[in-house]
Amino acid sequence: MSTETRRIGKYELREHLGQDQMAETWKAYDGQAQRFVVLKILHEHLHNDPYFFTRFEREAKEIKSLRHPNLLQVHNMQISYPPQSQRITAYIVMDNVEGQTLADYLHSTSYQRRFPSIADIVYLFDSIGSAIDYAHQKGIKYCNVKPTSILLDRRNSPQRSIGEPALINYEVSTLLGDSSHAGSNRLTYQSPEQAKGVPGDERSDIYQLGIMLYEICTGAQPFQDEGSNPHVSPALSKVIMNCLAEDPKARFSSASAFVSALKDAFNVSGAQPALSARAPATPPASPEKKKHNALLIALVALLILVVIGSGLSVLFATLNKPANSVATAQIIGHAYLESSGQITDSSPGGLNDQLQLVLSNIPNPAPNKSYYLWLLSDVATKPTRSIALGIVPVNHGNVNRLYTTEEHTNLIAYTSRLLITEENTNPAPQQFSPDQRTWRYYAEIPQRTPSPGAPQLGAIKYLRFLIFESNKMIAQGIHGGSVTLVLRNTQKVLEWAGSARDDWALQHYDLIHRHFIRILDYIDGSAFVDSDLPPGTPLLVNPLLAQNGLLTIVPGENPEAYPPRAAFSILSFIQAAPNLAPEKRQLGLQAEKDIRVTIAYHLQQVRLYAKQLVAMSNAQLAQKSTVSLLDSMLEQARIAYSGNY
Repeated sequence: MSTETRRIGKYELREHLGQDQMAETWKAYDGQAQRFVVLKILHEHLHNDPYFFTRFEREAKEIKSLRHPNLLQVHNMQISYPPQSQRITAYIVMDNVEGQTLADYLHSTSYQRRFPSIADIVYLFDSIGSAIDYAHQKGIKYCNVKPTSILLDRRNSPQRSIGEPALINYEVSTLLGDSSHAGSNRLTYQSPEQAKGVPGDERSDIYQLGIMLYEICTGAQPFQDEGSNPHVSPALSKVIMNCLAEDPKARFSSASAFVSALKDAFNVSGAQPALSARAPATPPASPEKKKHNALLIALVALLILVVIGSGLSVLFATLNKPANSVATAQIIGHAYLESSGQITDSSPGGLNDQLQLVLSNIPNPAPNKSYYLWLLSDVATKPTRSIALGIVPVNHGNVNRLYTTEEHTNLIAYTSRLLITEENTNPAPQQFSPDQRTWRYYAEIPQRTPSPGAPQLGAIKYLRFLIFESNKMIAQGIHGGSVTLVLRNTQKVLEWAGSARDDWALQHYDLIHRHFIRILDYIDGSAFVDSDLPPGTPLLVNPLLAQNGLLTIVPGENPEAYPPRAAFSILSFIQAAPNLAPEKRQLGLQAEKDIRVTIAYHLQQVRLYAKQLVAMSNAQLAQKSTVSLLDSMLEQARIAYSGNY
């Protein structure tokens, strides 16, 4: 593409970063938002595909909706039709990252025999693996993983020498429609099935993870050095060979299973949160892709049922128009919170830190005026505190926008009310106007009616117990609401059940025993797990999160398990929200039953299988009859996490 054109739309092209078979990449400046972005200008030869533009426009919405801390965020995908020109330009606007690629990093470290620390290696693959599983679940079949597609952002992770990994080019296979020819995938990273012309898929990504693991640990590419490498232990070699298996079905079933095996090969346990501090924004895909259904996925859909709306979110009530509003048409819309996934065990940040606003039938603001979105503190909090989220753009009467804060503030922790004002565009207000004549739309989470069981607590308090944190768990040093911990720990149980099944085929029996111990650590909790394990068995999981189990092992004893806490908070919320619609109330009661009874039943089945399996010797585990036990345990863990479908 010629460099004569210095602007595309509102973007000024500043620095040419490179190109491949798919696109030319520029560092560009967005004058309206006053920020730098990365602009990928797709090559014109792609336009020869008669379905390219249709596919580009169809997939744009889905790709832009992907949000994970280790996927480079796509902000916009547009097709430009410049006036007085026959040239059509398709381009992608992404976050700008100040840092090098993993390829550059490898050439200055491993290829110079200066190998990264185990902590950095595990952090790299834990981060990228989480992003890959998330993308797979969201419908991206093939992520095109290779060192040149991983950026290392030093701004977002200054404490780590390797930086914060961010996967790019994951959208390529979806846009091209044939993942076997995605991008400029070098032969080194091409899986055997792709070499035969078969489109790449999830297992192709696992193959490419294995190639990168070999590179980072040896300073060479596989299949080019026939000698043994002293930097690769037998356990690590088994992990790599599993990834590089010629038969895709023989590889790890998911990136999370690969990461779990990698940690075991490095003898890294879950008790070291520095190596696995961040949880995936969305759970990894289950072993088989299926649709979630009516078990309500109580762990994921819990708050959908208790409040109003959809998604793993806390929903504000349907927006109501105040009497002095200038509009007359009926307002239909909702606002709900989402989690970016930038979560640590020592902070409530990264949870409920994004707000999605969806409205329709919205009139345009008056000339020289704009709508502004604010989140306000509880009614009882004086003086009122606010968080400014920015302009509310109206497009043909509709609003659909995701808001977040740079600090990834847990919004439900400090706010419970939503306000949209109409104020001057220039200069933009720094605080919301106290003049209610500027107020256009207002909503709040129920908070004024106390619960009969605890008169001092309103509905908003119980909501925070569910998804923010409670005083009891703060005293234990645990951040996150009870449902957050149920979700996180049940996800780990599913992950280890899947890894145990994968490792049986590799004859990693010692590793399998460790998975059984971990499962029981989280299901029983550290205070009660000794009754299910041989004397002297060490705790293999994060001791902070294992203080409370997923099941009540000894009724009436403390510490109380996470699910009963969540169930109690759901009932208390319903009692404290008398205006909740009857159908929502019934759904909330169903969710409480699911988490208290149904999920507990399936976790109890997982526990029974794990107790039976952990007592077996390696010789017993090697028997083919063990496979049915492993499959049954995995199925029960999947149902507990995702629902029965």
